[in-house]
Amino acid sequence: MKKIYSLSLSLIVAASTLPAAAQQLSDAGFEGTWGSCVPWTSKGNTTAQGTTPAGWTASNTIGTGSMGKMTLVETTAGYNSSNAALISNKEYNAVIVKKNIPGYLTLGTPWSTAEGTSAKNKDGGTFGGTQFAYRPDAMTFMYKSTGSADQPTVVAYTWKGTYTQASVPGNIVTSGSATKVTMTDRDRNILGMSTDQGGAVSTTSGAALVGVINQRLNAEQADWTSCTLPFTYSGTGNPEKLNIIFAAGDYFTSNPTKDVSVTVDDVKFIYYSRLASLSVNGTPVEGFSSDTYSYTIDAAMPTADAFTYTTMGNSGSGVVDIILDKQTAVATITVSNSNPGGTDVDGTAAHTYKIQFSSATPDETPDIPEGAKDYEGTLSVQIETMDIYDTLEDQHVYILNTGEGKCRFMLFNFSFGDIPVGDIILDDVTITTDLQGSGDYNGSAEHMLIGPDTDEDGNPVPDDQKLDTDVTLTGNINVRGYARILISVIWHFNGEDIPIDVSFSGSGPGFEIADASIEDIFADANDAPVEYFNIQGMRVDASNLTPGIYIVRKGSETKKVYIK
Repeated sequence: MKKIYSLSLSLIVAASTLPAAAQQLSDAGFEGTWGSCVPWTSKGNTTAQGTTPAGWTASNTIGTGSMGKMTLVETTAGYNSSNAALISNKEYNAVIVKKNIPGYLTLGTPWSTAEGTSAKNKDGGTFGGTQFAYRPDAMTFMYKSTGSADQPTVVAYTWKGTYTQASVPGNIVTSGSATKVTMTDRDRNILGMSTDQGGAVSTTSGAALVGVINQRLNAEQADWTSCTLPFTYSGTGNPEKLNIIFAAGDYFTSNPTKDVSVTVDDVKFIYYSRLASLSVNGTPVEGFSSDTYSYTIDAAMPTADAFTYTTMGNSGSGVVDIILDKQTAVATITVSNSNPGGTDVDGTAAHTYKIQFSSATPDETPDIPEGAKDYEGTLSVQIETMDIYDTLEDQHVYILNTGEGKCRFMLFNFSFGDIPVGDIILDDVTITTDLQGSGDYNGSAEHMLIGPDTDEDGNPVPDDQKLDTDVTLTGNINVRGYARILISVIWHFNGEDIPIDVSFSGSGPGFEIADASIEDIFADANDAPVEYFNIQGMRVDASNLTPGIYIVRKGSETKKVYIK
């Protein structure tokens, strides 16, 4: 039997926990305190030049001696806020030195080098960054720019491992040679670009670029403009580090253009939780849009494997779960993001699409063993810790006698809330018969894994994505076939025991006892009289029987019957 489980158990787990906040930048709007900027040099500079926003570092320069001091990043009025970062390329003009200095703002450490008044062997950029272990789909920000001679640059990249380059000159000198150092996580090394200065590059095992943005913006953008740039990913897995660079012009040139600027505000990461496409049975859903969440299809609702889709973004972090409601013929498609707490452009962490079909497909019939007795009734589920109280009508349980006072109990397609879970099947349930002809049922199992063996695509589902439970069953089925069964489930999750209380009330075949028409229950045709005995074995008057269970003997045959 093919089992369709439309909601992964990972979402069940998520329902019982509070998601952590996804990592965003600590001062995305530059509204924090702007502190002193101390430009880094390989000679260990400690002199401040200008200011820099919290968590970021400006490319302000200290130069050498009395020359080359430049403030290239300044605070200015923000987009509907007090602060934004104004980043500019400026010309340094002294008597014997005239050079254009690049302005940029980064999460890493800016540096530059040059030798002599002619600035030979010049180089610069950024090294380092900040710790980061997520896979955002995009980065969004507000900006405006001035200076048509060059376009601003945005560079953002995530990586894992460590890149080390030897013999990198890291200061500016008017004579002689710059002081060389070993530099860690230089931008060009991580991005796979050549370097003008520096020695051999080495990496730790597994070091790799994970995601990158490298984009030029519009020049002469006079008004505040929203910009959303997608990350391109070159591999799977989460990164370890992040750097972002906003540059007034071409960041990677060694000959920057003067008098150009970019103003930046409200820098945020986007974790998409929407669909990019959706098809049913190979046909795209008519009128589909990522921002439209309700559709109608004039056809019977298919099985879950008929739905194909793509999620927005390049990160591969979109998670799609499908619930098929066969009573209402509604397919509910929920898209979330595997980055904990990651939000989309609208600030939400999940989006739900609904498709109304004209009719539902019939329920799949479970594999019911031959000879199993079917009891139909009401199933109640209660999970106090998750605030779930559910009552389901027209439910079935099955009991198969296996001999020697034992049976197999089967509850197929167990669910709670709107969440399908799996089958509860208990073997070796003990049956005890009482004097009234009823059967008492008792059984248990430890560490029963509840959940599908395969997903919708037929791939194996690992055990750690199933529910680890202890199950205890007690119940009674009386002579008239009324069943009352209690199933206590203890879900072991994340070091806690979560009780799930399940009860079934319904009716089906009687407990192994025939109903009377007395003359019809004996196969032989002899003329022996029919004798009646009560359950204690005492003979009773056949003409004055009250409703109940009796032992009936006719000739050599004896049967237990129920008299109405």
